Amino acid sequence: MRKTRSLDKANARLNEVETRVSEHEDRLQNTDEIMAEILTMQERLQAKLTSLEAYSRRESLRLHGVPEGAETGVPSVTHFAEKLLRENLGISPSTALQIQRAHRVLSPPPPDGSQPRSILVKFLCFTIKEVLRLAWQKKGFMLNSNKISLDHDYPPEIMAMRREYVETQMVLKEKNLRFRTLYPVWLKVFFEDGAKTYNTVEEATADLVSRGLPVKLRKNNKFYKLYTRLSLN
Repeated sequence: MRKTRSLDKANARLNEVETRVSEHEDRLQNTDEIMAEILTMQERLQAKLTSLEAYSRRESLRLHGVPEGAETGVPSVTHFAEKLLRENLGISPSTALQIQRAHRVLSPPPPDGSQPRSILVKFLCFTIKEVLRLAWQKKGFMLNSNKISLDHDYPPEIMAMRREYVETQMVLKEKNLRFRTLYPVWLKVFFEDGAKTYNTVEEATADLVSRGLPVKLRKNNKFYKLYTRLSLN
């Protein structure tokens, strides 16, 4: 009898342990599902924040290649930027550029011989900014033998996604294929049979490989997919 009671107690404890283990497994499963949902939500929120940040920067231009100290002797970087753009892009004195502010990017000055810091120019009007950018695309200009480039002011996340095209762009240059990186993260390639625009680096590399170009296949991360989906909506 004692052995039977002991066995019954052991079985009862074993059943209790199994029940608790099962409950803990259920809780862990629920926790994993909740964490996955939270991570997905965080990615979506980050994509939306990046999209909003990009929109808030749409009136800004970055001037690349302006030598450090070129603005010395001018009342402000704003005055320097306006004079530089107006004189080199043939903008009429009667056209107000409506520059709100301009400054070098907030980082320490680079060593001599290094790439100069870009100048950020904030306009009051998106249209004026685009007129200047398109005018630069048509003619470009130099400053003290330095090529000056104008580009959108991208959030860091978009800059990182645009850099994913770098290896592909190097191959396109080697093959003498003309291309353009469009806003925000699209690539347009001009083939002999016509131009094609790619919405993602994965789409671009897959198609270029199918055309026989020696590019490395790239996969999009979740943030890339979410952001481009938001951009297309």
